[in-house]
Amino acid sequence: MTITMQNLERLTLAEMRELLAGSRSIALANQGREQIYRFVERVLAAQHYRRLGKRQKGIVRRFLAQLSGLSRAQLTRLMGEWLRHRRIEARQPRRR
Repeated sequence: MTITMQNLERLTLAEMRELLAGSRSIALANQGREQIYRFVERVLAAQHYRRLGKRQKGIVRRFLAQLSGLSRAQLTRLMGEWLRHRRIEARQPRRR
């Protein structure tokens, strides 16, 4: 079954917590790297991530990990980039 949810970035922290507790199989379907990065940006901006306390940041981090499918390390890197530049850029791989 597929359920379409709009404006996931506008959920409150309590709604995020309930969503995480209620279902473990939620993920963004058919999203590319650029769309996932834009989603992470929108969630961090909408939640005022810089102002949140430690517990609230953990809720946002788990929410993003669950929906985006990114690893904890990848999310940490993206969140750090967003905190520094307010933008997450998809970089080209460095190959010889």
